[in-house]
Amino acid sequence: MGIRQDTIDSLKDYDFTKIDGQPTNEDLNLLTEECINAASSIPTTNGGGQHGHIGMIIPEAKYITFSHNAKRFVEPTNPRPYPANVDPDPVVGERQIAKHKAEQAEFETHQGVKKFLLTAITKAVDPEWIAELKSERMGFNHRTQLEILEYLLAHGGDLDHLDITKLIQVY
Repeated sequence: MGIRQDTIDSLKDYDFTKIDGQPTNEDLNLLTEECINAASSIPTTNGGGQHGHIGMIIPEAKYITFSHNAKRFVEPTNPRPYPANVDPDPVVGERQIAKHKAEQAEFETHQGVKKFLLTAITKAVDPEWIAELKSERMGFNHRTQLEILEYLLAHGGDLDHLDITKLIQVY
C-alpha cells in the first residue's frame, strides 16, 4: 500500500473525542492531548528522535524546550522519486541511494501522520468552527494541524457572553 497509507492505518485505533458546539479550553486541551498521543506513537529521527511526531502539534519554541536535546522539528521536504545525481563509485552510490530511501520514508511517514491528524481534528470539531480555514479547492490540506489547533484556541476557548446568557436562560 505504501508508507503513507500504512502510517494512516497504524493510527486508526486512536480515538478522538467529538466536540459538540463551541470548543472550550478543556475540549481543546483534550483534543491536543489526543493528537499528541497519536503523533508520538510514530517514530522519527526528526527533532532529535525522542518524541515521535509531537513537533507537528506543539509550537516550535515549546518543542525545543520540551525536547531534551533542544533540536528543532522540521517538516521534511519531498526528496523526489530518485536521487538526482548518483556517484559512479558503487559504494558511495549505494550510500546515496540508501540515504535517499530513508529521506523518502521519512517524508511519506510524515505525510501519513499529517493526513491522519488533519482528518481527526476536522472530524472532532463542528465544521462551523473551522469553516474559515477551509479552502473550496483544497479543503484543509493547505493547513497544518498546529494552525488549526491555534485557530480553535483563538476563536473557541472560553464561553463567550452569548453562551453564558443562553445558559442562564435555560436554568
